[in-house]
Amino acid sequence: MMMKNINTMNLIEEIKKDTEEIIEKNQVAPITVEGYQAYIENGNRLQFERQYFERRRQLVTLGLALLLDDNNLSNIRMLEKIMWEVCNEYTWALPAHLDYGGEAAYDRDSPYMVDLFSAETAQTLSELVEIHGNSFSQIVKSRVESEIERRVLKPFERKEWEWEHLENNWSAVIASCIGMTALSMLKSQQERQEKIIKRLSISFDSYFRSFENDGVCEEGIGYWIYGFGYYCYFAEKYQQNYQSDQFLSEPLLKKIAAFPFYTQIGNRSFVPFSDAENPELPSGLISFCHRYFQVPVPFLDQATSLHFDHCYRWAHLSRNLLWTGTVENEQAEGVHYFSDAEWLVANFKEEKVVFAAKGGSNNESHNHNDVGHFIFGSQEELLLTDLGAGEYTRGYFLEETRYSILNNRSLGHSVPIINGCEQIAGDHQAEKVEFTESADGFRFSMNLEGVYGKESQITDYHRKWQWVKDEKMLFLQDEIHFNRNMNNKVLQNFISHYQPLIQENKISWKGEKCQVDLFFSDKLDEARTIREEYRTHQGDIREVYRLVLSAKKLTNNYKRKYKLQVKEN
Repeated sequence: MMMKNINTMNLIEEIKKDTEEIIEKNQVAPITVEGYQAYIENGNRLQFERQYFERRRQLVTLGLALLLDDNNLSNIRMLEKIMWEVCNEYTWALPAHLDYGGEAAYDRDSPYMVDLFSAETAQTLSELVEIHGNSFSQIVKSRVESEIERRVLKPFERKEWEWEHLENNWSAVIASCIGMTALSMLKSQQERQEKIIKRLSISFDSYFRSFENDGVCEEGIGYWIYGFGYYCYFAEKYQQNYQSDQFLSEPLLKKIAAFPFYTQIGNRSFVPFSDAENPELPSGLISFCHRYFQVPVPFLDQATSLHFDHCYRWAHLSRNLLWTGTVENEQAEGVHYFSDAEWLVANFKEEKVVFAAKGGSNNESHNHNDVGHFIFGSQEELLLTDLGAGEYTRGYFLEETRYSILNNRSLGHSVPIINGCEQIAGDHQAEKVEFTESADGFRFSMNLEGVYGKESQITDYHRKWQWVKDEKMLFLQDEIHFNRNMNNKVLQNFISHYQPLIQENKISWKGEKCQVDLFFSDKLDEARTIREEYRTHQGDIREVYRLVLSAKKLTNNYKRKYKLQVKEN
């Protein structure tokens, strides 16, 4: 462990470079009607969102540039032009979050939809005016404040919103943005400000119900950054305004703040369960968690890049510039078990082995049908992996189509297909989950019959992992019993971005840094490889390989034990 002062010069240089480019082009990024039409016609989100977030990049970059130099008149005038065009937008919400009817038109209340991004836009604009208001012309300031009132604050005050009761990132992000907006804009309206902030407790209570005592964000590390990050930004701003720790005193916050540290599996990689990506952590947020909550934090060596977040959120980026500071650099080592979420994360530096597995349920926020799934590899490279979040389209969030997408269905995870059945979505969970650790290693086991449904014909399914320290070997054991005497078919399924090499009694995945070997009996199982394609969160098509081990004999009782090891290349 060592103390390290995190340098922000890289971020400052990026801000200066992008500012020069924006000033030189002297053009506000357009947002055209075609993006709105594309979502209604075919559910495509990216066409609109690329334009929307490019404009937000311009907005935020110039706002950051003024933090570095608040006397640059060219920057001020260009920022005013961008702010004016943001005020001219049809709506600050994304098309994916708007209501629309059978006439292929968005609801007339779309300009007043309070979603994640309308709230973020209000927070950005209000804080820009709060910080740089003396530099802006009165017409721009008045317009900005009027649009924030019209589009966000008054709609929020007029009615109860569904997101106030969602137990996920929505309740945290939107409420935090509204709270920060009220703190920035309503300084002269104390009673109204206090009333708004008091109401936010409904949303914050909803958000914290998504956590158990172990502090796991079941939505994945990216949504920890989003939901918990925005909550911290609001809570700190409230503390500065009212000299009160009201929103920072809950003991659970410390557990949540430590979540990234215990799920870090490499210098810049994290357990990729659920709709996770492999994001960079905001250095400002991490510095705040370390300083305020006194928790261990993941490895940081410089301020997070201007481009780490394709949405270019002001709250993240401004805090990265202003809050990034000294942290104790260390990495988690050994085994950490999250007993409520039923996640096990093992990080063995000496052996250069990383393993994680999960129980839980198939009814989680941003759910994947992945109970009993695991990942395996080294700190530098996962060979048995998780696909993480897919491309967000309309179909991605519809119950009837979500589990036809490889990222989300159990076929895209390292769990078996049993009698042609994948796991089913809903309130189905692992049972009899047990974890034990000793000097010799650990054992992690669970029963999975409840997540497959009746058509699988399962009466009992016990899955167990065992790490044997002296052998540097992971053992995977499956034992399945059926309610019929014959014709039961089990297909083991292992997911990797690397094509496996099938040999006699051994399968190898060779990556760039390491190799994973799986030992099996070719007398019992037949091995084959199936190449699949899926879409990443950015919409790119990527290949993935499913290794399938199918039992050569149909049976009433199925029992297999596989050995897995990691070797350096």
